[in-house]
Amino acid sequence: LILLDRDVVLVTINYRLGVFGFLSFEDDVVPGNNGLKDQTLALQWVQKHIASFGGDPNKVTITGMSAGGGSVHYHMLSPLSAGLFSKAISSSGSALCAWGVKRNPKATASAFAQIVGCPINDTTLSLRCLRERSAEHLMGAVRVMVPGGFPTDLPFMPVVEPKGPNAFMDEYPIDIIEAESFNDVPALFSYCDDEGTVIALKIYFDEKTLESVESNLDEVIVKAAFIDIEPARGKEVARVMRKRFLGDKPLKESARG
Repeated sequence: LILLDRDVVLVTINYRLGVFGFLSFEDDVVPGNNGLKDQTLALQWVQKHIASFGGDPNKVTITGMSAGGGSVHYHMLSPLSAGLFSKAISSSGSALCAWGVKRNPKATASAFAQIVGCPINDTTLSLRCLRERSAEHLMGAVRVMVPGGFPTDLPFMPVVEPKGPNAFMDEYPIDIIEAESFNDVPALFSYCDDEGTVIALKIYFDEKTLESVESNLDEVIVKAAFIDIEPARGKEVARVMRKRFLGDKPLKESARG
C-alpha cells in the first residue's frame, strides 16, 4: 500500500496465472477463472479494510493494463464483483479481445493432464493427480504446450463457466454487454503506442522465428493481431494488413528496420 501525494491509496494485488489460475474442465469440479476470483477476493478485502489505511470503500477505482485491462473489463461484467468498485480504467485490453475468452478449455485441460500423466476421464481424479505434481512439473508441461516460436495462442485464459452462484462469468462477454447485465460504472478505455511490441520482439531477435513467421505470414498476421474472425476471411484480412504495414517489403527487411 502506497499513500500518494494526490490523496490516493494505491493497492496492488497478485493472483494466480496460467494453469494455476485458468485451468478449466468446464464442470463444477474445475470450472475455471480462479485467477479472476483471486482478484474479486482482493476487492472484497479492500472493501473491508481500506478505511483503516485512509481509503474510502465507496470510491474504489480499478485499473490495469493489457491482461490487467482485460481483468478490469471482466469485473465490470461479473456478478461476483458487483458493488466492489465505483469506477474502472482499462488500458490495452478488454474482455472482447480475441484472447479474452478461451474456446473449448476442456480439450486444453485434458491435453495438459495427459502431458503430466494424469487421468482425463474423471475430473476429480484429474484434479487430485494434478495437485500431487510439483509446480515446476506443471510449468514444464505448459512449456511443452507452448513451444518456442511466435506466441499467438495462449492455453489458459478466462472461460465461460457452468451456470451457478459461484461462477465469475457464465456467459460470453458480448452476450452480457448486449443484455446490459453488467456493472454499470463510469469507465475509461484506452490503448498505447506500439501495441504488440512485446509479442513481436522474438521475431527481431530470433532468426528461426523470423523465418517461420515469414513462411506462414498470412496465418500469423491474423493470430498475432488477435483478430477473432471466421477462417474464410483470414486471408483477405491478412492481405490488407500486409499491404498496410509492410507494403511490398519482405518481413525480414521490415523487422530489421
